[in-house]
Amino acid sequence: MILWLLNTFSTFTLGILLVGGFVALAVFGSLAARRRFPHLAGGEHNEMVGVALGMFGAIYGIILAFVVVTLWTQLESTQTVVATEATDLALVVRSAETFPPAERARVEQAVAPTSTPSWRSSGR
Repeated sequence: MILWLLNTFSTFTLGILLVGGFVALAVFGSLAARRRFPHLAGGEHNEMVGVALGMFGAIYGIILAFVVVTLWTQLESTQTVVATEATDLALVVRSAETFPPAERARVEQAVAPTSTPSWRSSGR
């Protein structure tokens, strides 16, 4: 199911659906709690809720910062690997010019799928 979602919808659409779903769930939960427990809406525990929300917000911010740093590091290492592979492929193609025609044709045939416009536009 997850692969179907990722292959069917764009990242922006999935983000809007996910964030919108959580916001709708929070609003619905808040309205349901106020309707079910009306005496808590103006009660004496509201100051403690503010402190708890501040604490949870700080913890969430720290965890989010760690996630962002980890993903950024993975992105940079992935870009390095892709650049290295592209350089190695260019070296193979350049070296294939010295091969006999039959071997050169085999190398060009193996490299051909990576040099089409559709491959370049796919982001791979």
